[in-house]
Amino acid sequence: MGTWVKLAACRDLDTEELWNNTALAIRTCGSCPVTKKCFMYASATKQEYGVWGGMRFEQGKPKPLKIRRYRSMKNRVRFTR
Repeated sequence: MGTWVKLAACRDLDTEELWNNTALAIRTCGSCPVTKKCFMYASATKQEYGVWGGMRFEQGKPKPLKIRRYRSMKNRVRFTR
């Protein structure tokens, strides 16, 4: 890893907490000055899992960090007999 790691916004955070808390990961990566370097490192070293450069790596493939939004029950179709 390079010296960019010392500048990473997540350097003092628990990596498992970032993995399990998407909102925290989005906030942390969004304020990070080295997001691009982090992503490039993860891609170059073929990281299997983790949050790297604002992306979630699963099985070596980067996926955008997203917060799932659930529609309210009011908008769902109700079936009646």
